[in-house]
Amino acid sequence: MNYSPRSGGLGARYDPVIIEDDDDDADIASRFPRIREEARTGRELAEWAALRNDARNASRDQEERIENILEEGIREIVDLTGDEDRAPSPPRLPTPRQEGRELQSYTSRRCGLEIVVGETIELNHDLGAHGVQFLRIESIFQPNCGSEVVIRGFGFARTRQLDGMLPRRLNEVALVAEIRTSDQSRWRDHALVAVTETSILCCRELRITNSPFPEHRFSTSEYEKEGKGWIEDHGPLVCRCRFDMYYHAEKEKPYEWAVVQISEEEADSAYRTPDSQNLIRWRGGKVPGGSYSSSSGFSQPVVDLEGPSNPVSSLSPGQRYTAGDVFAGAGGASRGIERAGLKLVFAVDHWDHATQSLRSNFPSTRVYNMNVTDFITAKDTKCDVDILHLSPPCQFWSPAHTVAGKNDENNIAVLFSCTDLIKKFRPRLFTVEQTFGILSPKFSEFFNTLLHGFTKFGYSVTWKVTPLANYGVPQLRKRLLMIGSAPGEPLPPFPPATHNKHGTHGLKPWTTPLSLLTPLDHPRFTEHHPLHRPHLSRPFNPPKPAWDPAKLARTITTNGGQNYHWTGTRDFTLLEYAVLQGFPTWHRFEGRSVKKQIGNAFAPSVVRVLYQHLVRWLLRQDGFGAGGGGSGGGVAAGVEAGVEYIRVEDDDGGDEEEEVAYLGSRETLQRLSEAVRMLNEAAKEEAEGDFVMDLGEVDDLSDTETLRGDEDAEDHMEVEWVGYRALGTADAPYVL
Repeated sequence: MNYSPRSGGLGARYDPVIIEDDDDDADIASRFPRIREEARTGRELAEWAALRNDARNASRDQEERIENILEEGIREIVDLTGDEDRAPSPPRLPTPRQEGRELQSYTSRRCGLEIVVGETIELNHDLGAHGVQFLRIESIFQPNCGSEVVIRGFGFARTRQLDGMLPRRLNEVALVAEIRTSDQSRWRDHALVAVTETSILCCRELRITNSPFPEHRFSTSEYEKEGKGWIEDHGPLVCRCRFDMYYHAEKEKPYEWAVVQISEEEADSAYRTPDSQNLIRWRGGKVPGGSYSSSSGFSQPVVDLEGPSNPVSSLSPGQRYTAGDVFAGAGGASRGIERAGLKLVFAVDHWDHATQSLRSNFPSTRVYNMNVTDFITAKDTKCDVDILHLSPPCQFWSPAHTVAGKNDENNIAVLFSCTDLIKKFRPRLFTVEQTFGILSPKFSEFFNTLLHGFTKFGYSVTWKVTPLANYGVPQLRKRLLMIGSAPGEPLPPFPPATHNKHGTHGLKPWTTPLSLLTPLDHPRFTEHHPLHRPHLSRPFNPPKPAWDPAKLARTITTNGGQNYHWTGTRDFTLLEYAVLQGFPTWHRFEGRSVKKQIGNAFAPSVVRVLYQHLVRWLLRQDGFGAGGGGSGGGVAAGVEAGVEYIRVEDDDGGDEEEEVAYLGSRETLQRLSEAVRMLNEAAKEEAEGDFVMDLGEVDDLSDTETLRGDEDAEDHMEVEWVGYRALGTADAPYVL
């Protein structure tokens, strides 16, 4: 239920009249039984998959096995590859016809109604799978003199028809758009639908607005006088968002979706609010160019209801966007965020081994070892970040989830924690990474409730299933990725692919295990890296079937995912697993269960591409161009014209863009060069091979097991890193 204001605008007085909306507490509560039923389905899947593994390998490939099962159902509704056979699809919206004589108005001979371009009609039957019931008229065509007219326009459905993705509110509607182009800026050209005059029921008033709910809805006096039924049949409709579905040409199933809040530009002139005001209402504004500066530290959002009279024309030295990482694990997303040039403010995980790795890799980041509920409720964890990343564990079908009760409630709590995290941190943008299995119809309530937790606050959200090979990860791995933007913030598209199978259309060919792992044969890795001892890796006797390393590896899971070295004679080393998962060779894994830490991670190389893309997007929105140098652009955020900077080559084979390191003045460059020279001189005095494998906490493992690289032994070792350097040469390990 909602209280309705008698007038819109800031400081509006809320009326005590209660509007009986559909999205009240009872509706929210009704979701829980359905989610618990989906949890039961997940347990059954976990039990089924576990029974099909042998006793020694129980749960080893369960995650991959279940995703494969769910993929069969997902393919019925999602275009996963773009080249699968067509399958029957749900009813499609009619394709517009463009021929004929264009009219500005027309009086229907069937019902006597006069219809006018720009007005809205209600239809006497629903269109499409999402129940389009209303049409805002864009054009009226009459193919021949005296013939029946064709009405073209944008279709709208009540939000309650959208499966719980949006709040179910009385007379709130969403524009439904089926779009056959990858250019999201041209959605209007592809979203029109067509009907004939036989479809007209009546005329309706539609208000398209970017103002937050409940502004501009029906009046409380009408509601009190006429009642809910009359308002639904005759009261004004309000549209605050649209639901986009993107299709590849000639395909019957969408590959991408978006719930997009109406922008200031798209709103009707009478119901328009400045986008900047919506952002201020939600999070107090923004700091153009990023809320962190190396010179001044963290900045609070700028609150200016009238807009800046003197816009910032350049970034301050070292100014960067900030980010937080929740459900961070061993730091996969954190590493990608940092490598994209953002300031990683905090990282959160409740697993001791993972937080040990986080602290080792990100010493200047606040690392919280606590569960997400405690993190949300703690008063000392609140801070402002520009972007928030979430990788909530979805364990409905995890190896551990075979017992009902507590685990189910924990999973549901994690689901709703995403809503609380968005409410607490109110980021300009957020990203989510998840198993694509939650798009299965078996878990629709779970996913739609997750989405509802974002849209209820006015966030725009886009999502798609992404093959990570398209961003340089050499695996047959697909993940569900989501991007969200705050009220008043435009929604970024997904970054364009950097790779494809054959390297066509200007893209690089897929990265392969062979190309990525061959550099690890160098002695600086085989002799010195604590996670790379090929001669100690678990041997296979008899050997397993050899496979072609010029093709993609299987999905790496917490137990490796049936991957092994292509020779078939041994398992991959932990470093090889980490590199295949997108980690740089110098990322540290502390504590135990290193393979699990690797398998749980969101590939850092993918995150880096994603966050570089988001930084460029925010710079453009903030008026700095893609590179951060004002209207003229620049090389990186925070690098002013005339200062010195250097390019640091990547250490992973050059697949990714070069990094830009800000140095400041020429004097700073000279001091840094001298410091590097002194470090290299000191390194010559160090003894070589100063790495120690600390087995003090694995007394139950025999020396024989440890030396032959037994998988369980390897996975439970605690690795002590002492002075390892992944860059440079033996004579000069430190480089700029």
